[in-house]
Amino acid sequence: MRDDRGDLIRNAHLLGFFRRICRLLFHRIRPVFVFDGATPELKRRTLAQRRRMRDKQNTRLRKTAEKLLMNTLRSRAIVSLAAGSGGAGDPAVQAIPPAAGPASTAQSN
Repeated sequence: MRDDRGDLIRNAHLLGFFRRICRLLFHRIRPVFVFDGATPELKRRTLAQRRRMRDKQNTRLRKTAEKLLMNTLRSRAIVSLAAGSGGAGDPAVQAIPPAAGPASTAQSN
């Protein structure tokens, strides 16, 4: 399938399939689609691999978000200490652990 300029149409196979279905429906013919059998082994392996990658990326995303949050909290605490507004009684300073972030506590859970 080509467009008016003669260029190939993207996803032409799907458009041709859709047009054929429409033509059948126009002639009052009901198409029946049969998906028979179990999932092929290759597809199962691919889906399992995608699931593992997605879980791994979600874990990395969560750890990175925790690190960013801790760095932001530390930098705000440093700024408030430098400005003289904070101190030992400041709850923002007390909430920040010294060097251990949430990543080290998340692994122990």
